[in-house]
Amino acid sequence: METSIDKPPALSLDEVFVKKANTQEPKQRIRLTPLSSTACNIHGIDPGAVLIERDHASFAEPGLDPEIQSMRYEAYTFTRNKLYQLASTERSKLVAKANTSRDS
Repeated sequence: METSIDKPPALSLDEVFVKKANTQEPKQRIRLTPLSSTACNIHGIDPGAVLIERDHASFAEPGLDPEIQSMRYEAYTFTRNKLYQLASTERSKLVAKANTSRDS
């Protein structure tokens, strides 16, 4: 049985975005704050697979042309930035909606 002590702390989108990937774990389990989680779910974003920063070396494979490695890194970085912007914008909308409904 998992207790609150066993759970990693909930992270905001900004905290996940600056988090470095552990190259030993290609897909990390991320626990987001409720609004960040909702924003990612709305757009089908898996924060552990896409939002964590990976360095250029993490795309290396034996025998892989360095140019292809660079292309993979650039594509990942571009996609990562776009998905972060999308989730961050959605989170801002959710915050505004929550504040509006609270004021009503």
